[in-house]
Amino acid sequence: YVQGAAMDSPHGSTCGVSHVAVSPAGTAAASSSAQEDALRLYVRDTRAGWTCVHRLDRPAGPRGRASTLAYSADGSVLASAHGSSVCLWDAVAPALLRVVPVPGGGVPGTLRL
Repeated sequence: YVQGAAMDSPHGSTCGVSHVAVSPAGTAAASSSAQEDALRLYVRDTRAGWTCVHRLDRPAGPRGRASTLAYSADGSVLASAHGSSVCLWDAVAPALLRVVPVPGGGVPGTLRL
């Protein structure tokens, strides 16, 4: 592994990072924190590194903080698992597209779009 960039305190000085997903093109990333009920979206600039461009608060309905994150193959959709629901986000706009309940109540530890 080669570290290509670092971010100091992406969720603030008192919050750690629990999950990270990087877009297939490597130009965008998302992170979640066990202490913050929100996702952070980043874009990568070749000179400035990673910059947080959006904060996405968990919508009403799904319970719990994000337990896993995944980008679609084209990087246009970000999925975040919250308890027994998966939130689908427009990763470009960004906006909530849909909340999908998961039958049986649990979301697996890995999401694939």
